[in-house]
Amino acid sequence: MTIEQPLPASATGASERVRAPRSLADDLRSRTAAQIARLLSERPDLMLPQPDSISEIATRAAGAGSIRRALHRLDRRALAVATALADAPRVDPQALGASVPLTGETAERDAAVRQALAVLAELALVWGDAERSFPVRALGPAVAALWATDLADDDANAPVPAVPVAPTARKCFDPTVVDRMAGQQGLLAVQTLRKVLHKLPGQALGLTREGVVAVRELSTAATALDLTDSALAMWLELGWSAGLLGPGADGEFVLPTAAGLLWADSPAAAAWALLVQTWWFSELDWDAFGRSGVERPHVFGGQHASSGLADTRHAYLRLLLEVPPGTPVDNAADVLADRRPLANRRRLEQALRSTRSQAEVLGITARGALSAVGRALLFDAAAPDPADPVPEELLVTAAEPLIPAEIDHVLVQGDLTIVAPGPLVPRLARDIAAFAEVESSGGATVFRITAGSIAAALDAGWDADRILTTLADASQTPIPQPVEYLVQDTERRHGRVRVGSAASFIVTSDVGSLDVLLAALEGVGVSVRRLSDTVAVSTRAAEAVVAAARRSGLTASAEDALSGVPGELAQGLSVAPPPRPTVVHTGADAGRVRAVAAIVVAAESPAAAVALPPAPHVPRMHPAQTQGVLAAALAAGGRVWLRHADNAGQDSTRLVEPLHLAGGVLEAIEVERSRPRRFATARLLGAAAAPSAADPGGQR
Repeated sequence: MTIEQPLPASATGASERVRAPRSLADDLRSRTAAQIARLLSERPDLMLPQPDSISEIATRAAGAGSIRRALHRLDRRALAVATALADAPRVDPQALGASVPLTGETAERDAAVRQALAVLAELALVWGDAERSFPVRALGPAVAALWATDLADDDANAPVPAVPVAPTARKCFDPTVVDRMAGQQGLLAVQTLRKVLHKLPGQALGLTREGVVAVRELSTAATALDLTDSALAMWLELGWSAGLLGPGADGEFVLPTAAGLLWADSPAAAAWALLVQTWWFSELDWDAFGRSGVERPHVFGGQHASSGLADTRHAYLRLLLEVPPGTPVDNAADVLADRRPLANRRRLEQALRSTRSQAEVLGITARGALSAVGRALLFDAAAPDPADPVPEELLVTAAEPLIPAEIDHVLVQGDLTIVAPGPLVPRLARDIAAFAEVESSGGATVFRITAGSIAAALDAGWDADRILTTLADASQTPIPQPVEYLVQDTERRHGRVRVGSAASFIVTSDVGSLDVLLAALEGVGVSVRRLSDTVAVSTRAAEAVVAAARRSGLTASAEDALSGVPGELAQGLSVAPPPRPTVVHTGADAGRVRAVAAIVVAAESPAAAVALPPAPHVPRMHPAQTQGVLAAALAAGGRVWLRHADNAGQDSTRLVEPLHLAGGVLEAIEVERSRPRRFATARLLGAAAAPSAADPGGQR
């Protein structure tokens, strides 16, 4: 926790002496919006439901339940000071120095007490000013309850080191080596999830009625994909939370979404950044799938969610940020236990093991040290929306120089091998994997062409010409004769019974009718393949073929595929719709925290009306355009002229400072009277960027 000053200062920052606060609410009123935002971030329970005033925040902060939750955020020294203050009528730093069981030099003990008081003040557990301050009334009962339950086996008078446990490391690594290893691991993570998405339609990974994957289904799919159960569970739930996969149209199978198909072909850096961002907001313990002695959870079930795991994950990465680049922390469990003494040590170490392994798998760390992508994640962690599938630009920028470049060429050799001298672009990798088997992988990947792999490709709908054309387009060397002979001979020997897929079929009663229909369909761009004199198939859905025929003036009726009875068209297979994330991060959203802090501070100090320049003409806009202007203003911290319709339908234009936009509501400060306002986005008619307060045209 960052402490800027021991006790809250005046919200205005003026140097003149102000009246000492007489209550916790008075203390909070003297704080700036930034200080209130830090309080709400550290104590997110004060945000639920959204408070409308400082007094409401003060009332909640003084409650025993909220205080107990706040005590869990204290380190050992702050907890010792809070224990000493439990029955004290007021804060006496000198008396605390003598009563708190701190060990170390006198200067170290005094500094520890001052730092602990600053933490308690920032968390609103102590209020007042630099001369006189008091613990909140419910602190005593909350501390007593804590020692009677969570700390029942501990001694309240046990010595506490005045100096926090420092992170240590036995060895350090070159940061460039760490970043290079992280980039390679990040690419492997992207390739693994790409493979999962590619194999899912053929794997038929089923869902139960509850919408979860059965344990047996998971184990079968993991074996087929050459993954462990816990690894496949992680990739499935990461993909689900990122909107890359979800339930099919009938809800029976897991399928890639349209976003997942686009992600699979996206640049590796952007794909990696999305996985890293999704992992940061996840609260799922995927190691539980391989942990013995506990009941195995179900994929997409949410039983393995834990807010404690997310807290440990964030604390561990922030700890790595404190040490020099390239440095792992060997005593992370001891450091985190010192900073959160009320956390269960066994669960803390278990969560730390899970975090370390997952961070290494995703390339957030390498050899235990934080990579550049992990560093960017921490700097940008407050900005992303947990449900937003678009990775933040900062993460993509950090990933681009780390991840190995994907290539679009191979070397086809006479010994029936294909050598890829680096990671292949997604489409070429999928094509080669369709008719060749991976023989070895590493810096370069070697594929081997066999009669069996060619036969599998022919079974999947490939033909010899397509295989040879794909190789010729990608190979930097001519296609050797042995490869051509193997592909062509295998096709000649391939079975004469062919089974394929089509979206619809066409049957007519005579040859002439089919001739006329095919000519009409080709004229409107519907691809059709004739199988016999009166039978044809199309890759277009049946309803599209019927509609195209009718637009051409021909009569066509729908028919059931199995019974042959005319009737309603069956629903075709479709890509799964983007799902909602199963678990949303429980911490306070940074944007909402800042908005609430600004609103309650503005509500406490209403200002007189100020003269504004004449409002410009704001044209009517599409809602998407209006929200685009507001999003740009939120990102830049600027103002906008907002055209808004009231309940009577009368529209007016106001100058506002947008604070938060979510759930169909814009929260903003109306500049003219410096008061908070909420606008329903359905009533916003348009918006235009306005000069900032620092510009001449934007002075209040």
